[in-house]
Amino acid sequence: MTASAAPDWQNNRVDHASPRITRIPSPAMHTDAFTLLVGSIMLCAACCSGASAPHHGYVLQGVLSISDLRPAHTGTPDWQHRFRIQAEIDRDTWCIEDLTWSPRAAFTQGELIVSRTDVGNGSVPSVAVSTYWRGYPIDLDLEFRQLWTSFCSRAYLRRRDADWLPIPYGDLRLDLFPLATRASCRWRTGGDVSPSEILFTMDHGFLEAATTHLLLQAPSDYLEQRDMEMRLIKQHIPQGAVVAEFRVREWRMVADHGIPAQWVLRVNGMNGVPHTQVAWATEDAREIESVLMPAFPSPCMAVDKRVRDVRRGVNYVVYPLTNSIIPDARSPQVTHLTERAVSSDVFTMPPNLRLTRWMCLTMLAIVFFLPGALLLAKSRGEGSRKHSREDTQ
Repeated sequence: MTASAAPDWQNNRVDHASPRITRIPSPAMHTDAFTLLVGSIMLCAACCSGASAPHHGYVLQGVLSISDLRPAHTGTPDWQHRFRIQAEIDRDTWCIEDLTWSPRAAFTQGELIVSRTDVGNGSVPSVAVSTYWRGYPIDLDLEFRQLWTSFCSRAYLRRRDADWLPIPYGDLRLDLFPLATRASCRWRTGGDVSPSEILFTMDHGFLEAATTHLLLQAPSDYLEQRDMEMRLIKQHIPQGAVVAEFRVREWRMVADHGIPAQWVLRVNGMNGVPHTQVAWATEDAREIESVLMPAFPSPCMAVDKRVRDVRRGVNYVVYPLTNSIIPDARSPQVTHLTERAVSSDVFTMPPNLRLTRWMCLTMLAIVFFLPGALLLAKSRGEGSRKHSREDTQ
């Protein structure tokens, strides 16, 4: 390059985001300090923005299997499905698709979580609408929670170490056991999308609060079953005992991030012996720039779980969607359905089991023993008056 062809670095800057050269006013033309400051800021911003292209996310495909490890079973997978997972790094944008039971899927839509639940049965398509509970997708089905925990929860787990974290096992709206645990995470490197190890330990202090997450039921013997489950957990699982372990056995690099190629989740029974194993094997993984969401079924029926209210006894409301647009939870349509669900008074179970039992026993005592007590008091009063008259005579 000749001297005449050399770029004028004083009067020009290179915009790394595009090949164009942007003209900056020369200091010789504008000598005031403000202009010099503006030019410096523009130069620094251009250099920083073009320094490197950000890594957006990844897509992977693999097989999820669930096995029963108890002696009466062979240990071979009892359930096996192929899934595809898309996720953006450190963002709550993800999509998990069940390729074996298409179009079953779960994906994000802004702050909402949408689950496609119908599986080729010829009925009207249905979707479940929910949100995160303190950052956790508590309403997801079992398999989707397992895959979310291992591939989509990096930001959540980074700030929840040694804190409340349910085991991705069972139904979190029916079972107390997986809700009463805290987790301790061990990370291999800062760029991995998942911890290399998660230990789930029992915390009896979470049991009482766990009842507020359970599905509200009409009064029945179900209350007694829940109370019995709580007593058995406290009796057979010591405080701080390890009840489940998640371990990554093999890693796969996608750009600068480690993706679990193989992982295993083992859940212990009340005797401390593993009885269930969940395993994942990645078949393919690559980098992507954005998550491609599945088509939203239209028309469909929506099961809206955002309106869940323990105090008012509401689990969810159901309404049709004709334009694939989910209404706001405070919209007149959803509010009207919620009020109707409250007035129907179908689910009246309070969340506190001990309070419920105390109230039931109190009512029984009032119904069965109060009349007898009144009769006894009346007979004793009549006897006292009779003796008083005899003494007077």
